[in-house]
Amino acid sequence: RPLEEAAFFEFGAGWDFAMPLAFSALGVRRQLVVDLRRLGRFDLALDVDERVAGLGAPATRPPPASDLASLLAARGIDYRAPADARSTGVADRSIDCVTSTNTLEHIPPADITAIYRELHRIVASEGVISFQIDYQDHYSYFDPSISVYNFLTFDAAAWHRFNPSLHFQNRLRHRDHVALIEAAGFEIIESTLEGGSPEDLEALAALDLAPPFRDVDPAELAIRTSRLTLRAVR
Repeated sequence: RPLEEAAFFEFGAGWDFAMPLAFSALGVRRQLVVDLRRLGRFDLALDVDERVAGLGAPATRPPPASDLASLLAARGIDYRAPADARSTGVADRSIDCVTSTNTLEHIPPADITAIYRELHRIVASEGVISFQIDYQDHYSYFDPSISVYNFLTFDAAAWHRFNPSLHFQNRLRHRDHVALIEAAGFEIIESTLEGGSPEDLEALAALDLAPPFRDVDPAELAIRTSRLTLRAVR
């Protein structure tokens, strides 16, 4: 259907609404955006909105907003948080596009399965789903002394001590996500993987991997991120 009539859904809105605001600037008019916690910040969203203003938005844009709710509403974004992506209340097959960016790595596997079950119900027959998944140790983003694979050196009990709910990392690798996707009744129609360079493999070889990862193919462990496009199989 025409983009301005399409219904978009995102889970894991985060702090700045970068993807929903970019979609709005590109012509999307109906978006439902949910998050388990209410993390959205007006200052960050306003900055993103100003940055994406030139992406192709209509010549007439709503006036600047004074708060987060009015900013998002003016862009056609229905932000709900706290809200549970496992039970959206959305009508069957009513969503044309589902997106999630750097969120799935933070969700326990059982909850991912439940979310996928709900997505399979709400996505339209010709709808598409777009995921970006970050498989790297997020602690490495602010600690340059550790590798992006550092969290693979902890067994489950040890990792539990460093894995609080607010910064939860499930440590699933790419093959694990693919298995969850296919088990939920989706097919991957496009896949872009990053990582696995000789330097990445060298970094992995220098680590004393924990038993859950010790016998996994290094090429699989070395994948840093994936960008996947899916559709429901019915």
